[in-house]
Amino acid sequence: MVLGQIFSPKGINLNLQSQDKDELFEEMVESLVAVRPGLDRAELLEAVKVREEKMSTGIMHGIAVPHGKCSAVEGIVGAVGVSRQGIEYGSLDKAPVHLVFMFICGEKEDE
Repeated sequence: MVLGQIFSPKGINLNLQSQDKDELFEEMVESLVAVRPGLDRAELLEAVKVREEKMSTGIMHGIAVPHGKCSAVEGIVGAVGVSRQGIEYGSLDKAPVHLVFMFICGEKEDE
């Protein structure tokens, strides 16, 4: 896997404005749609929220990796976000998140 095939400069946001996890997911989904304009925002958002309900994707040290599977996506699409103020996320270490890597995979991606 080549990261350049997953992340595009269009999907990088160095100035996230979100205050909480729900706002963050919406803001990051907008970055994914900037990369692939035909994607359905609601479907992407639902995929990430369903996965997040299982366990927090805030992995510690200010990093979160929200992700999900979505039938509308072929392959993998990703976005990167940076929050200078930090976002309350419910991370495993209870610290605010400053760096976010969001991935959405197609449903057939693990085959």
